[in-house]
Amino acid sequence: MLPRHLSWPGMRECDVTDEETRRNMYGIVLTQGQRNDVARFLNPRLLQQDWPKIRDALDPKLRDYCERRFALGGPAGAPAKA
Repeated sequence: MLPRHLSWPGMRECDVTDEETRRNMYGIVLTQGQRNDVARFLNPRLLQQDWPKIRDALDPKLRDYCERRFALGGPAGAPAKA
């Protein structure tokens, strides 16, 4: 269950086995979450898997930060910049 500061109306509970729901939740956590929210709600393996579909919806500065911070690489799973 997401804390109130991260939940959208009707989206407080997320079924992370549903890919679209999980990607929406990850977008919320990345854009509105605090450091402890990121650690608590994001699965690094699933974030890596979902990244190509999440990245373009993010602000470019946040996208670049996430790609560096989580070693996500760029489009289509390109290696992260050194």
